[in-house]
Amino acid sequence: MKNKIFFNLCLCILLGTLPLARTSGASQETTDALARLQALTSSVATIRCDFTQRTDIALFAEPVVSRGRMRFQSPNKLVWEIEEPVREGFVLNGNSGYRWEENKRNRRPFRTSADPLAKLVSQQILAWITFDQKWLLSKYSITVERENPFHLILVPKNLASGVGVSSIRIVFADNGVASSVELQEAKSNKTTITFGNSHVNEHIDSGEFE
Repeated sequence: MKNKIFFNLCLCILLGTLPLARTSGASQETTDALARLQALTSSVATIRCDFTQRTDIALFAEPVVSRGRMRFQSPNKLVWEIEEPVREGFVLNGNSGYRWEENKRNRRPFRTSADPLAKLVSQQILAWITFDQKWLLSKYSITVERENPFHLILVPKNLASGVGVSSIRIVFADNGVASSVELQEAKSNKTTITFGNSHVNEHIDSGEFE
């Protein structure tokens, strides 16, 4: 089964974060904890890591599993590449990038200013990686499940019964880098992205984002 990572992320994120009808503030205790997390993540300039994405679908007997690699350079350069069971991914360099399948020569360019889905996906992933507190609080109610290391629960503020993502759980390692992201859908489907073999604040060649 071909796992269309870009479009799957687009769909679940779009359904989970439609334009807001309301906003609400976090408690002072939560605000203080999130400020500590923001200070921790602010020192992260680059990340090279591998990831495993497991999607459990209620109608399927077996989960869909894909593996790949991620590259990040602050503030907004990102490579998200699936290497198996198929090859596909996207590259973001500032406000533009491209999607590809099978071979990076088969590029489909996009600009976030003209492609709302590309903008939404890139905003979401970058917000997880950098812990963009302001952006996340505009979209989610955030609960700090624990500290040392941080575990966060994010619930979309416009959550509709039976539709889209019902919650996102992000676990951060001690160095401020996300170690896993779990997206729970309202219809019992769940996607878990686990990051490993992480190298933080090491040089990444600029060609990775071209």
